[in-house]
Amino acid sequence: GLVAMSDSGAWLAVAVGEPPGMNQHVRVFSNVGSDGVLLGAPRLLLSLPRVAQALAVQQAPGRDSACFVAIGEELVDAAAAFIEVISVPSSGPHSCVYRLEVSSPCSFLGFCHRSAAHLLSAQV
Repeated sequence: GLVAMSDSGAWLAVAVGEPPGMNQHVRVFSNVGSDGVLLGAPRLLLSLPRVAQALAVQQAPGRDSACFVAIGEELVDAAAAFIEVISVPSSGPHSCVYRLEVSSPCSFLGFCHRSAAHLLSAQV
């Protein structure tokens, strides 16, 4: 599966599951509490049913207790490819920051160093 870690090392995104299209999930972990203080072991914050082809994660700007997760996904049924960026707080609900339709599936996603505002992607 795919693994992505933030620059700070406090946020982790992992794509797990069966072969493509079968019960796959993107899981987000953090060792940062809602007050921004580092905890011991990472804890699971979110599990989304997604068939990820590329992943990136970065701490949200100005917020120690939230991250942005970028997921490159190809929707087989819709014959379309997307990059979705999701805000994941250490407590509370997640939300979609934006979703881009791209011309072809992603083979790589990455946030620029220490920036959640700039995302690099490579299309197949």
